[in-house]
Amino acid sequence: MISIILPTYNSIRFLDERLKSIINQTLSGWECIVIDGYSSDGSWEKIQDMASADKRFHLYQYLPQGPYDAWNKGIHLAKGKYIYIATSDDTMSTDCLKKLAEGLDQHEDCDMAHCCLTIIDEEGKDLKSHGWDWARFPPGQYFGTWYNKRHKRIAPHDAILYGSLHTVYHSVTQLLIRRSLFEKTGLFRTDVGSSADFEWGMRAAFLTNTLHIPEYLATWRVHTQQGTNIDFWNSSQHRKQMIEMVKAAYKSNQYKQINLSDLLNIYRQEYWDFLVKERKYLVFIYSFATALPKNPSLIKKIYYLIRYYKINPERSINYINKMKLKYNLSKGLIEI
Repeated sequence: MISIILPTYNSIRFLDERLKSIINQTLSGWECIVIDGYSSDGSWEKIQDMASADKRFHLYQYLPQGPYDAWNKGIHLAKGKYIYIATSDDTMSTDCLKKLAEGLDQHEDCDMAHCCLTIIDEEGKDLKSHGWDWARFPPGQYFGTWYNKRHKRIAPHDAILYGSLHTVYHSVTQLLIRRSLFEKTGLFRTDVGSSADFEWGMRAAFLTNTLHIPEYLATWRVHTQQGTNIDFWNSSQHRKQMIEMVKAAYKSNQYKQINLSDLLNIYRQEYWDFLVKERKYLVFIYSFATALPKNPSLIKKIYYLIRYYKINPERSINYINKMKLKYNLSKGLIEI
């Protein structure tokens, strides 16, 4: 029923926990496709030892070309009805696959099932008390109590959110995906770094409904060696990349009902914030000037912004509420 894609590359540190979370699943109808990048730390030997006792494991080695290339290779080899990407440093509850699969079985009009997420540290401890609370990220402040309700998100509801509040599906570990969806969306891009799952999730949200299951079934681990580059995500370069990806996704889907300049506004303002923070004043002036009509007081405005502009943590939430009203997004949520 489920093809689990397990990409590994020198991930021995967390591999035991990840393998146990797969083998101990209450749903037994799965295959695990391991895509290893010629690990040299013992990961490959550990997986071989595990697979020798469980024929549901299928092992492959390829030259390492990044996690998304490994995901794509695994998807290509998958035979299951559903696909779950089990990043090697994360984990999941023993009933994760069972509950997500049951949800998709019951709702044929949904190609993705989404669950709540626990953020953990290197030792597996919940980081909520340290400010890493998934439910308090911008999407959580948008959905509010909907996170506690079993519901459907009718396309393109989540795609609209991608255009105004960053990622909606925070970790791929939260998703069980109907394999046929990849025939519509294509695979993950390998040329945009750690933003590839953001970009694919946005494309997918244009094309399918998503089922939300209000249970904490998956984890995302924060540690020093993880693939997501936190410094890059907190930079003007990343904000610029986000703008370009949103533009491309909306253009390719030809979704004309939405004012794209409205949705990009939050990214653009954050881009300017980071340019000022990084002291890239000339780039800031050029970017700001191209976004405003020419007028005599422009230089004064730019000077004022460079000197006094501060990131407002309430801005994105206020902007989300504005989007709710403008596009009546509540129609895209159906409690079930």
